[in-house]
Amino acid sequence: MAALESNKGGRPAAAGRPGLLRWLGYACGVAYVALLPQFYDMTNAETRFSMKWSWDHYAAILAAVGSLALVYWVAVLGVFFLLPRRRAAPARHGVRHALAWIVFCIFIRCVVSIADRSGALPAFLMPEGVLGGRAGKLVLYVLLPGMLWLASRRKFPLIARRLCALAFILFGVFCAMALTYPRYSVDIEPAPLPPVSGRLARTVPSVFILFFDEWAYDRTYPDGVLRNDLPHLSALAEVSTTYHRNYSAGPSTITSVPRFLLQRNPAYATQEFNQIVGQLRSNRPMEGPSLFAGHVRHFRAAFGMYHTHRLLVGDDAEYCASIPFMDMASSVPQRTLDLLFTQAAWLRHLGIPVNRLIDPKRGGGPECLRTLVPLWLELAARTAQEPVFAFCHLPIPHVPFVWDSTGPISRVDFRSDVEGYLGNLRYMDSLLGEFMDVLREAGTFDQTLLIVTTDHAWRFDPDKRKFDFVAEDALPESELKHVPLLVKRPYQRSPEREDAPFFSAHLYPLIEEALRPPVVPQERGAEN
Repeated sequence: MAALESNKGGRPAAAGRPGLLRWLGYACGVAYVALLPQFYDMTNAETRFSMKWSWDHYAAILAAVGSLALVYWVAVLGVFFLLPRRRAAPARHGVRHALAWIVFCIFIRCVVSIADRSGALPAFLMPEGVLGGRAGKLVLYVLLPGMLWLASRRKFPLIARRLCALAFILFGVFCAMALTYPRYSVDIEPAPLPPVSGRLARTVPSVFILFFDEWAYDRTYPDGVLRNDLPHLSALAEVSTTYHRNYSAGPSTITSVPRFLLQRNPAYATQEFNQIVGQLRSNRPMEGPSLFAGHVRHFRAAFGMYHTHRLLVGDDAEYCASIPFMDMASSVPQRTLDLLFTQAAWLRHLGIPVNRLIDPKRGGGPECLRTLVPLWLELAARTAQEPVFAFCHLPIPHVPFVWDSTGPISRVDFRSDVEGYLGNLRYMDSLLGEFMDVLREAGTFDQTLLIVTTDHAWRFDPDKRKFDFVAEDALPESELKHVPLLVKRPYQRSPEREDAPFFSAHLYPLIEEALRPPVVPQERGAEN
């Protein structure tokens, strides 16, 4: 990057210490831009909130940027030191222009990748469309830089050098801003469940609210009919009420889950998207009462991904666990190597974007799911000893698409292809079947109130890529809120169908009615 400079008269610049440091600064700037699409998900406000920003993330990003910058710096210096200074002036001039071309390619790739990750690209330009083909890459990496080179041939290296300087300034701003990111308290490894109290009557129905993440109605019920490759969901539907026009409490997890858990407080139903987001990101407790308030005859538990559940339900729940969706188990060296390896993947595929590296054995959503499912099943088994009132939020069928009906698969992909989504959906169905089997083994399936739904629809469905959170949040019947809802009431034995509009944030009366003790009519002579 530094070698983009040249002195007047064509003489090479002296490689003094100040010059070397300036060149290293340029290399840091370009390395920051090259890696930004990969750690953008660690640093944007919404994902940072869900990942619980930590010093480990900061250290991994700095280590990756520094390592890549050192590679750039040594490579560029090596090329120019190998070229004879006097006899190879045309070659040195050509290398400067080639380096400038590479800089522009890196910047173009960064802008387009982040636009894609942010959902700002039109559907036809997505990586699955135009930009993913050879013609799209030819336009991005050859045509666009070529047009700029033709328009400013003499100043081409100078423009690239100024971009490097700007990138270095942006890197400095990031370093300063990241120091101010809040660190949230979170139980990455949930505490063991407390022992059974022995004071609660098992005759009280248990309540399980199962929130699967990013579950789409239209992908589950094409043309209003349940898919035939979801046998456990189909079996549940035979003893449940299916709501075909149910709408979640928000188009994203950050608002949908708080509104659902706090639906007894009507203020949240009318609170604007940005108000709720601001309160949650400030790490301030939400004001109850929650769905758990007053249910002292149950063991109450709220757990899942993304949110710090204690901030949502306060003391209304006896047990809370909050597992970050993204990979918190990796060490700093592992994260650093993951970030650096994305550059090798980019060189191989010239991808827009390079997929985030997620190892099915440890990373991201899979690790979060593996942590939560045993807790979910343990609570189901606990119903044999005492009634349970639990809210469970599981990261599936959300990306990454690493699942099928039998478990993890070798393909690892964050991209929004339908087949990958349906594979995750089939595994979600398998988990649901496993959960119902545990309830049956406990002898409590019939008497349990089971609510199965989600926080929002599939936002990255290739057919519905364009969305605006704030605008969609204000629409009661937004397409991004149209989600499945199945309610199995205690001792329900036959299927029912509800086609009228229904809203997940209005479930509280239904729960209270299902838990109300049945009225046993007295015999005529009982009072005498």
